[in-house]
Amino acid sequence: MECSNDHSSSKPTPMFLPSQSSSNTMDLCGSLFCVDVHSSDNRFDPCAAAGCDIAAFTGGLCPRPCPPFSYTYGGGALVLGYLARDSITLHGSIHGIDPLSPVEFPGFSFGCVGSSIREPIGIAGFGKGTLSLPSQLGFLGKGFSHCFLGFRFARNPNVTSPLVMGDLALPAATDGFLFTPMLRSVTYPNFYYIGLEGVSLLGDG
Repeated sequence: MECSNDHSSSKPTPMFLPSQSSSNTMDLCGSLFCVDVHSSDNRFDPCAAAGCDIAAFTGGLCPRPCPPFSYTYGGGALVLGYLARDSITLHGSIHGIDPLSPVEFPGFSFGCVGSSIREPIGIAGFGKGTLSLPSQLGFLGKGFSHCFLGFRFARNPNVTSPLVMGDLALPAATDGFLFTPMLRSVTYPNFYYIGLEGVSLLGDG
């Protein structure tokens, strides 16, 4: 998410102003989210980079914020920012109660991005990692459904790309639906994999 404390910004897309949110905080260096965004195999690395002494970060008592991060995407895209936490509100329901009521998720962790190269700011992650949207909202085990539309509809306000998470993502009646189990990769645990048993072209396997 693009963040700024400049109230006079004239950018066409809205930005998040951390100073205007009473619930906004910087994530701490010892959080699992900080370790994840820094892709560290050693959970003490972020707090060491933040300047904590060894007794503080090994005891989980370092109060310093998560160091700034850089994140690369395919094609050489790059974003720079820091990790923050705030409450987000989504339209939905919990256990089917009041389906149209807003549901608040406090302590949601996200990247406050200040600059980027060849990457649009405001990307929501849907992988299996701790920082992804369905993972933080508790929907990763229940499932989610997203209709991906072609790029030609990107600037058409009359065409939407529906996103459904949780119990509503799976229809009550499964007639006509086929499911396949996901596989797990030790090397890339945050990605999704399915097993391929064969390829058929025009009926010829």
